[in-house]
Amino acid sequence: MSGNWIKLHRKLLDSDTFKNEKLLKIWIWILLKANHKDNTFLLGRKKLTTKRGQFIMGLNRASEHLDLAKNTIHYWVNYLEKIGKVGLKKTNKYTIITIQNYDLYQDVGLKKNSKRTLKETNKNDIRMIKNDNNISKQSLPVNEIMKEFYEFNPTLNFGNINQRKAVEELIKKFGEDKLLVMIKQYRTMMSDRFCPIATTPIAFKSKLGDIIAFFNKKQSDTIGGRVI
Repeated sequence: MSGNWIKLHRKLLDSDTFKNEKLLKIWIWILLKANHKDNTFLLGRKKLTTKRGQFIMGLNRASEHLDLAKNTIHYWVNYLEKIGKVGLKKTNKYTIITIQNYDLYQDVGLKKNSKRTLKETNKNDIRMIKNDNNISKQSLPVNEIMKEFYEFNPTLNFGNINQRKAVEELIKKFGEDKLLVMIKQYRTMMSDRFCPIATTPIAFKSKLGDIIAFFNKKQSDTIGGRVI
């Protein structure tokens, strides 16, 4: 990536981020603001270094740039941290935002890194083939549920034994069809205020009580009935 452009994947169109205009605006702004190389500078009398994929955010300046209320920005930036898109290091004056997996998604196009990028891509392909071979030996219902989680967590490892075990336990409790419906319903409300965040099967299983309570309250508020 050069300093003048960023790379966006078409999968963004199908993401929950794309469905919320404020969240989408803030996410793209973060991608555009992040350093494309390490940067050292003075902030007041303090010397600071921000790495590639990082930048310093002040809420006042962010509010001016985005034309959004500070509490709106604060909420959605914290939401992005909860779902694993960014890391936050906060002080009483500013926040250092780190985009997770920045190099993985933004390296394409760098001539000086083309050999390294190709090498990483080949390694990823080999890993994917190995994972696919392992997955093919597992039950189909588990794979279908794992695919649903992968839609909002592309870093999910399909071959992780503990994650697959959590899926198996959820299928045993609810059945595959009902569980698929529950996860799809959950995806529609992930960006809602106060919604419990669970982007892996293990997290979903551990927070299931809170998720069901949140969803039933939401349904009760809108149509006066329980769904899950």
